[in-house]
Amino acid sequence: MNYEIKVLEPTDLWYIQNNINPETNKFYHPTKNIPFVQQVEINLNNSGVIIQKGALHWCMGKLTFGVYKTDNRLKDMWVSLTTEMDYNAPVYQGTGTVKLEPRQKGHFLHYTPIELLDAQQWEFDDQEFQRWYPPRDLSVESIPNRQSKILKPPHLSVGVNLKSKISNLKSIDGIFQFCSDNVVIGAKKLKFRQVAGSTDGRWRIAVKALREQKATVVAATSSPAKIVELKQGEILIADCDLVKGFTKGIEEDYRKLGHFGKGGGEGYVWFYEGKGKLLVCENDAMGLG
Repeated sequence: MNYEIKVLEPTDLWYIQNNINPETNKFYHPTKNIPFVQQVEINLNNSGVIIQKGALHWCMGKLTFGVYKTDNRLKDMWVSLTTEMDYNAPVYQGTGTVKLEPRQKGHFLHYTPIELLDAQQWEFDDQEFQRWYPPRDLSVESIPNRQSKILKPPHLSVGVNLKSKISNLKSIDGIFQFCSDNVVIGAKKLKFRQVAGSTDGRWRIAVKALREQKATVVAATSSPAKIVELKQGEILIADCDLVKGFTKGIEEDYRKLGHFGKGGGEGYVWFYEGKGKLLVCENDAMGLG
């Protein structure tokens, strides 16, 4: 499984129709929005990929398709013991190309590949992003880009449960984007305090590589992410939800710094302890992209 992150630019005809000189205003124009688009292209060669729900734009090739599910007793046992429910998602296998839904300029994502070695397990936040779907009562003519399915969400407010506030927003799995098909996937339920302190939803996706196999997971964040290693005896404390994923062996909690409700002026903060790896977005919520 190979993939490529492409940024598609307007055609020469678009520049002519909008009276823009591409030699001087290819990327920016003071009065026109130049519609660059980001899209993920996955190339399969006798391999398979599991993508997030609702992320397919189109695919072509000698492909078999279906819905990922636990298909043997070993996987069923792992799901029942370590997660609360099975995770269903589209899976494509064979040789060909799979393209995910494009995103308009201003809503690009940063993609981070993660290698899973020999039964290693990662957990990723769920429902990090929201996808914009036009209201059903509007006419097709009044909805730009309806047929192209290009993502164009409205302004997202930090800390607001948009799923309950705006009926036009449909939640999708966020940090986890796609992975090779030699994994086991389940969903874990968060604690009440973790749900209250985050906009990531009630569930977390757990991905585990099959024994004696190497798998690849690609995660996406709104700001650049990096993998840091937490050693035994070390601790990470954050005032915002900047950790988007971690390996098995890391304990996460959302509580106050002191005991008996005393927070020292910080309120509730995120704690990460144990031994393992973390997917960290240091610039999260800074608006730096």
